[in-house]
Amino acid sequence: MNTPSLYQRLVDAGVQIESHYSDLHFPVTEASNIILAEYAADWTEEFGMTYNIPWMCPTFLNKVEGGLWRSAAGAYEPFWGASKKEVAISNETRDKG
Repeated sequence: MNTPSLYQRLVDAGVQIESHYSDLHFPVTEASNIILAEYAADWTEEFGMTYNIPWMCPTFLNKVEGGLWRSAAGAYEPFWGASKKEVAISNETRDKG
């Protein structure tokens, strides 16, 4: 994609992000909704297909952080630069804590 990724847009805006392996998780807020809508519009224009937000970035109740969050499968970019072992250890440590 020639435009900034969803991950990069959220980081640049200072939105809290979490992950589970390659899945990007972020809270549903006014700011994150605007960022997601802009990203979806750019994605739709670039690929010529509709970025279906409820399907591609569904909400869930975050029992750890609290509140309603979204999950974007495969969108946590640091996962793709780290070894799978490093990510597994990080997730394992977080899940125990």
